[in-house]
Amino acid sequence: MNPKTLTLSFVSAFATLIARANELVAFGDLPFTDHLAERPKTEGKTYARQLRLAVKGKLVDVQGVKPGEWAVVDGDNVTVLGKEVDIIPICYLDKAVDNSGDDVIVAFGLQNEEYQRIAQELADGGFDSGCMVGPCFLVYERSQDAFFEIFCNNRSLQNEAERGLFPALPITPAQAKAHGKKAKSPDRVLATSKYLDKGKYPRQVPVFKPGSAQYEAEILEGLPARAQEAAKNFVQQSVREDEDRDR
Repeated sequence: MNPKTLTLSFVSAFATLIARANELVAFGDLPFTDHLAERPKTEGKTYARQLRLAVKGKLVDVQGVKPGEWAVVDGDNVTVLGKEVDIIPICYLDKAVDNSGDDVIVAFGLQNEEYQRIAQELADGGFDSGCMVGPCFLVYERSQDAFFEIFCNNRSLQNEAERGLFPALPITPAQAKAHGKKAKSPDRVLATSKYLDKGKYPRQVPVFKPGSAQYEAEILEGLPARAQEAAKNFVQQSVREDEDRDR
């Protein structure tokens, strides 16, 4: 297999996964949100490890990550990856988080009633509501050889995701047929940052741009099956969340 490209089999691997039609905004045989369909604009404790850009707050002040560095956050465990990381976006879900009470409430999918409630709380109360809404991407990260979440829960992340993450997602044959596109494998992305010295709060902001990292042939050969399993577990977050809420 050419290490510079990912084959279309990587796209087709997702076709065997089945979403719950009433629980997720699914598209055909996709188990995750259709990124080619029109999306509403949104203002910006999960089950998956997260890939985060350090800007300020606990990650910088307590856990010692320098602003502008990317880190894997798994509860209180933090692994610093550096200022640039190589990723491959696999899929995404629309995610909402309510931190306003004693328990963290997480909901997935635009049609989920709990998601809609959290989104309305955010619209009404803004940042002080303790609520966050945005696309949550499942990505493969090269240095750790593992899959992580990137939760785009603020305006900077959401704007950059529109430029660099959504276009890099795979397009399955079903999507291609419905939207008049060509099916394609996911694209390589370089996640970095820049210092934005504008407005009221100068800060580091994320940057997602086309990547050029070389992936070993053995990694690429095993990636479709691993990505399929990771996507299945990613989707199962919403299943677990609904089950926990029903207890």
